[in-house]
Amino acid sequence: MLANFTAAGDMSVSVPETDTAQNASDGSPNQDEASPSLQSDDAGLAHPRAGQLRRLATGNSAHFYGGTSLFNIFVSDKEIQSTPRTDWSTSTAVPGSAADINNPGASPHDGVYQYAPHDDVSQRLMASFFREQYSYNMYVYREYFLRDYDIGTGRYYSDLLLFAICAMGSLVTGDPADLQLFQVFSTQAQQLLYPSLDRPDLTSLQALLILGQCEIGRGCASKGWLFCGMAFRLAHEMGLHLDPNNWSGTSEPDVDREILRRVYWAAFIIDKQLSLYFGRPPALYLYESDVRNTVRLPYPPDWEGLLDTYIAPGMSISAFEDGIALVGALIHQAELSKIQHKIITELFENRRSQAHNATTAATVQKLHVSLTKWLASLPGKLYWNQWTVGKIPACVLHLQ
Repeated sequence: MLANFTAAGDMSVSVPETDTAQNASDGSPNQDEASPSLQSDDAGLAHPRAGQLRRLATGNSAHFYGGTSLFNIFVSDKEIQSTPRTDWSTSTAVPGSAADINNPGASPHDGVYQYAPHDDVSQRLMASFFREQYSYNMYVYREYFLRDYDIGTGRYYSDLLLFAICAMGSLVTGDPADLQLFQVFSTQAQQLLYPSLDRPDLTSLQALLILGQCEIGRGCASKGWLFCGMAFRLAHEMGLHLDPNNWSGTSEPDVDREILRRVYWAAFIIDKQLSLYFGRPPALYLYESDVRNTVRLPYPPDWEGLLDTYIAPGMSISAFEDGIALVGALIHQAELSKIQHKIITELFENRRSQAHNATTAATVQKLHVSLTKWLASLPGKLYWNQWTVGKIPACVLHLQ
């Protein structure tokens, strides 16, 4: 089995055992303090922060194998270096595979579906999503999604993701008739989702997060919880919990690396929101990750044309949104989620022995200080109180 896997044309790169890029505010344990045994010369020890990221030659799938994986025992460094390297964006799909789903000649375009990706209805609901809901769903990198949507193919676009976006967008158009379209587009997305799980890519994870939140919002909590849980599992499978700079020999542009960071932190935020909402343990833990904080990406050169064509005709970039506040809200929400994670695991965790009252009080005080510092660190564009004048973005209001 392993021989077949290697012969399929995978790429394999290694991640270092220590993370020098860890943010001090992450709350992740220091490598030297958390795992002193890793400093020993015992070759028999498994290194949980080491691993390999293998990318298939067909499609955009990536598979992460941690340092404790049995797979690593059978894959030598020599084999890793000699394995053919395959770029994400130049992969060729195998006929009959799930990758064919994203092909313009596949089922969404053959009349089987009620609405095709470039139908007027699809474009209208997509525009509604990016106007009203994008600030809460920034794991979809809007600029590159629309770029790839415009040409019909690319790493950041799939029909599955588009239909999921349209399903969510149908809920906020303000037209009661559009509410009936939610089930149509959700069904179309789910029909593409299950075959895509054979070789899931980044858009599969993004679609799962959208569909999961939609299902929870409409009362189907179990289904939504499962969809989001699948997305969190995929985040680990794709190695998103480790910073892209860890991988040796990678040729990904800086923008692509930043998008991966943004997807991870957005998933981390959703994980904490659902954990607090349902009172359940989180799926993504700080100590397992060393992903750097995301930063604002500059608008690509063709963004104004895409904005005019698909979202807000006749409106300039500066009039459409304040990009600083938009990305700042994501960054500071990720910081808040790190504190929420500590609240869940250090205060609400009920699987440990009963803590002493003094210990609990000290924990509460520490968390209170963290929340106070977080609020004080908000920049002016993200801070709001009852005396603030002018129009305040919805994402800023919800951040408070």
